[in-house]
Amino acid sequence: ERTKEMYMNEPRMPALTESKLRQPSFRIILKLLSALISNSGFAKGLFTDEELSYQFYDNIEQEAKFLERLLQFLEHFTRKKLNLEPLSIIKSQGDYKEAHELLQTFATCARSNKSSNESLKATKKSPIIESRKKYKPTVREILHNKAFKGEMARPIMNLSLIHISEPTRPLYISYAVFCLKKKKKKNK
Repeated sequence: ERTKEMYMNEPRMPALTESKLRQPSFRIILKLLSALISNSGFAKGLFTDEELSYQFYDNIEQEAKFLERLLQFLEHFTRKKLNLEPLSIIKSQGDYKEAHELLQTFATCARSNKSSNESLKATKKSPIIESRKKYKPTVREILHNKAFKGEMARPIMNLSLIHISEPTRPLYISYAVFCLKKKKKKNK
């Protein structure tokens, strides 16, 4: 509710349904931050125009680096440690408290009428800290990223499928084993 009040009355704000605002994805967070930066001038120069466009991000690691830099900036500006985790914000599963806390903190800072120049300089000088928790992509994400980049079109090795085991259990998450054998090269 508080996030809605802070962002809905901003000019040039993207059209948002209540459900999108209640459960903000990285794309929605990026649109809201981009619009607020554009409207207020707060944190202008922290990100390039390209970095404020969703097309720039094709994997979770890039999204996490964006949020990490934003958190560094906000921590310097507010002079307090924010217990927010970029990966928790991106991959929030049912709990969007951290995403809302980030959006509310940014809006509060933007409306404070304090100059962000000192924090901008400090953030740009400091190296981008890797995400606080090391991200390990799932097999599904790896295959998804490779498929979209066209890497799945070419064979990695000459392999043939020997056997696929039955799933371990009849639940949503189960495991199967694929047995692969390297194909022998044919001599001419």
